[in-house]
Order: sequence, then C-alpha cells, then structure tokens
Amino acid sequence: MDLDAGHKNTLPGAPLPHKILWFYSGDVVLSTDKFLFKVHKEILSLHSTVFKDMFGIPVPDDSQIGEDKTSTETSQEMYQGLPLVELTGDKGEDVVHLLRTVYEQHYYHRDDYETPLEVVIALLDLSTKYDFKNIRTDVIIQIAKHYPTHLRSYDDANVHDLAPLFGTIRSSCHYPLLQCLWKAKVDALLPVLYYACSDSPIDFILLQTNTLDTECLQTLIKGSVKLRAAVTQLLADLTGRDLLDGPCSYGCEVHFRICNLGEFVNSSNLAEIDGGSIVEACADRACELCSHKVKDVVDNRRKEIWNNIPSYFGFPGWNQLREELAEYC
Repeated sequence: MDLDAGHKNTLPGAPLPHKILWFYSGDVVLSTDKFLFKVHKEILSLHSTVFKDMFGIPVPDDSQIGEDKTSTETSQEMYQGLPLVELTGDKGEDVVHLLRTVYEQHYYHRDDYETPLEVVIALLDLSTKYDFKNIRTDVIIQIAKHYPTHLRSYDDANVHDLAPLFGTIRSSCHYPLLQCLWKAKVDALLPVLYYACSDSPIDFILLQTNTLDTECLQTLIKGSVKLRAAVTQLLADLTGRDLLDGPCSYGCEVHFRICNLGEFVNSSNLAEIDGGSIVEACADRACELCSHKVKDVVDNRRKEIWNNIPSYFGFPGWNQLREELAEYC
C-alpha cells in the first residue's frame, strides 16, 4: 500500500495514515488527533453496534442536500474518495489498541496479566464508548481476576503492592483502573477498586483531583473514612478485658495483654490485619488456646468489615455485585 500518495502536501501536525491499520481494501477512513485508519465498515459493524448504526445511515447526495452547496452539516466529509469519520476526543494510540484487537487475533488476550495498563484502560474506555461488547467483556473479566470480591481470594491476589501487574506494579494500577471502571459504569468492580485505593494515606487520596472525577473522588474519601473507622474499632476492641471470653486454665485472662497495635493503625488493608499477624506481633503472654481465640476474633471481625465494604461506598452487597459480574462470564 502506498501511504505517501496524496500526502506530500499534508500540513504539519495533521494526522497521518497508520503504518499497520491502513488496508488497501478499506472502505472508510477513521480520523484521530494523530493517525488516520483505513479500515472496513463491515468488520467494525460486526463488532460494534455504534459503528453498525453509523454506517447504516444513508449519506445524502447533492440532490438531497438542496441548492445550498456550501452546507457542511449534512454532507459527508471525504478522504481520497472514501467517507471520513472523525473520532472526536479519542487519542490515536488508544484507537490503535482497539483496532489491532479487532484485526489481530493475538494482539490482546484477557488472561495475560502483562497486558500494559494503558492498553487495558484504552480498550475498556473505547469498547464502552463504541459498544464493542466482546472486547468490553474480556477486559472486565481480566480486571476481575486481579481484583476478586471474596476476601480470601483478594488476600491471595494482593500479595504485595510491588507485585507486577499490567506492565507496572500493582499499587500503580489502582487509581487509573478505578477511574476507568467508574467512567465505564462497571459497578460490579467499583467497591473492590475503592477498597484497594483506600489503603493510600488520606493526604495522597486528597491529591487525586487530576486522576479521579470529582464524584468518584468524593465517594472514595467518604468510603475510606468509614473503612478506617471500622478497622480502628476492630483494633480498639482488642484491648478490652473481655476479649478472651472467659477464664483460661493457665490464667491468661490475668496476664494476657495486647500491645504494639500501632503498626496496624494506619492500614485499612485487611490482608495486613489478619488474626495470625495480630497474634504474632501483639499477643503477649497468651497460651496457645487463647492465641487461637484472639485469632478467631480478629478474623471474624475482618470478615464482617469485608462484607460491609460495598455499603461504605454506597453499593449493594457483594452477592448482588457478584451476580452482576457473572453476567460477563
């Protein structure tokens, strides 16, 4: 294909044909800020109801336009004899990811945890905007695998904030994914992303005005305050004298005490506030039986907090959200 033909006089800064997504047999040209794409109406229509409806609208010819030959509102803009469709507001690189996913079988796979974060976000954003249902479903399933809605599964997935995910570290994914899912109205995954972001220091959360929409940020702030209050109450209750729920044959109720809780106070990550960690770090002078009692108390309370997480951020319970998520699987 001759990409240079007809472009020798292109103005500086004007979009240019993409080297890969410029097909000789294409019958429509998509225009973005950086690239032009010569693609196929039929292929796009098979994947996207938006493009199907767009290309199904008959283009009025000159006789239908009337005698006002200067009208631009009803005439079809053309490029080298083909219809030109401007994708307003879409970044050229993002459209590249979408179109290559459509045209290339191995460009994107939902089971690949190394898919770059910018590709994941671009695909969810544009598949939602243009209703590429299958691509949107795949991306949601991909994200859901790394942000499960069951506590034990989340504990396993959230091994470490520095763990690799989507071409970066896990903690760097939370906020961009939250914004993208919020914009795409994927309510089934929003509570778990709000939860992931809540482990950030509150002063860091307050600085995310350029990352999150105002409404999304407000929900995060309000919910994280409720979550931190619940965790703080859990830790405070561990210092109560009735924690062991009855006397111990070794007299632990006399000597036992919880100490060194300070290292847990600033965290709302329930993976770090599990019964085993609390007992190991904070249970002083407790026998094995009483240590198990403390562990059970902590683990039961953390399950209660987990079950309440959706309500902290204004959503229904996990079961309803899982039913919504199951529709994508």
